[in-house]
Amino acid sequence: MIIKEINPAGSFKNWSKNKLNILYNTSIDDTVGEILLFENEEIKVWSITLNPKERLPFHEHTMNYNWTCLTSGRSISYYKTGKIIETIYQKGDILFYDHSENGSFIHDIENNGTSILKFITVEYK
Repeated sequence: MIIKEINPAGSFKNWSKNKLNILYNTSIDDTVGEILLFENEEIKVWSITLNPKERLPFHEHTMNYNWTCLTSGRSISYYKTGKIIETIYQKGDILFYDHSENGSFIHDIENNGTSILKFITVEYK
């Protein structure tokens, strides 16, 4: 996985007016995937499939979680802090996020590549 910062936190210089309108004028919740595949007292398992140019709307991560990328591809994510990152994934890439150390955050994810992106995300309650 290769992560490139396009815009630093604290600056909205590289944001379009449309993207800022979406951030500030839409409801943001903690739905971190497209389809909830499984839930019990300990975990939630989500799937995400994004065709080229499709995006998962702004959402808030409030729990420890990990994701696994099931395909190779690329995405761009805008964070409520102003940060923008572009990520290039290889099939099998995995990331764990420790909420207790890093706190909650709000972002979106858009497939800015030419192939389908698929992820499985597991949230730990």
